[in-house]
Amino acid sequence: MSEINKEDTVLVNHADKQTRLLMIEKGICYLRAGESKGSLQVTPGFERMKYVLLHTNGDDCQFFKLDNVGTFQIWSKETLEEHGFAPEHAKYYIVVRFNNTPEPFKHLPQIKQRVNTYRAKIIPLSEFIGLK
Repeated sequence: MSEINKEDTVLVNHADKQTRLLMIEKGICYLRAGESKGSLQVTPGFERMKYVLLHTNGDDCQFFKLDNVGTFQIWSKETLEEHGFAPEHAKYYIVVRFNNTPEPFKHLPQIKQRVNTYRAKIIPLSEFIGLK
């Protein structure tokens, strides 16, 4: 696969309020891995992922810088449980670590997209025009 655009990207991830707050506290964002329903598909742009936007139902959006651009780990359900999370839907999860101090942004792309509101996605940073 080749891509002309080399722009940084943002991982947009929905989490229920309690999980989102724990993710922010710990600086850990996780998503289902593998063939599980709702899993993140690793697509071009993943290697340039520099930020994560966490939200609950398209609301309470917060933007964070990842510790390392384009990197992730695969953790088991048990490892996440050791960190205080309660994953329910898969055996393995993609984990990215971030600085838990929110970054400012001026423009929020359309997050609420019916059923797609709840699916993780990777979008270009340019959709957050005005990022400081």
